[in-house]
Amino acid sequence: MRKIIIAIITDLLRNWSLWIYTLFLLASCLGLFYIEGFDQKSILSILNVILFIVPTFCLVFAILYYFNSLDFISLLLAQPIKRRTIIISFMAALSIVFVGALWVGVALPLLIVTPSLTSLVVIMAGTFLTMTCVNLSLLIGVYSREKSHGLGLSLVLLFYFILIFDGLVLLIMYMFRDYPLEKLALYITFLNPIDLSRIMTLMHTDVAALMGYTGAVFQKFFNAVTGTIIIVSVLSLWVIIPAWATLRKFKRKNF
Repeated sequence: MRKIIIAIITDLLRNWSLWIYTLFLLASCLGLFYIEGFDQKSILSILNVILFIVPTFCLVFAILYYFNSLDFISLLLAQPIKRRTIIISFMAALSIVFVGALWVGVALPLLIVTPSLTSLVVIMAGTFLTMTCVNLSLLIGVYSREKSHGLGLSLVLLFYFILIFDGLVLLIMYMFRDYPLEKLALYITFLNPIDLSRIMTLMHTDVAALMGYTGAVFQKFFNAVTGTIIIVSVLSLWVIIPAWATLRKFKRKNF
């Protein structure tokens, strides 16, 4: 497994898109610090960049890389290597490289310029989002037969996380406004890792007004510590469940 992971990481590091992604994150952080100062406002602006750029890049890049690596996967399958080893190697390598890019582009500037609990929470949120999107992309890949189909599903999932989810929440709140919906809103929040990451970070700041309805409900039921533990637990499931489903499907997939 170690040799496969190293081979995939080496191949990924040759891709110029990864370096552009890393430099973009780094330039965004430094630029926001320069424009807005070294305070909580700049950290929240960096969070907004992470919540949009990280899922977009990871979902799109990972699914394209998977389909571009099908010949390599077929070659590995012809060897006396367990399928489990192959797909776990892909998940591990992609996660290591993408998390590394996030740490170089975001974590280092935050920890050097504004070392604080909020910065650590932002880094943790970005790390969970990265691993979640990698595993979701590979899950889509093993269930798709064509690159265009897999890429389309990835984009639909991205639009759901970023745009559609908030609209659905507002629609449900409006249609059932005569009923007590606070607990329902709490559970609905678990269906979007991006929203969870945003709420987890904002719970450690003084800008509760930016949390939105679901965030306000979450804060009503839990304090910062308890809420963070619950969100981390749910985000861990967002990482583990797609990984398990990907492994299960890859074992039975015909190439």
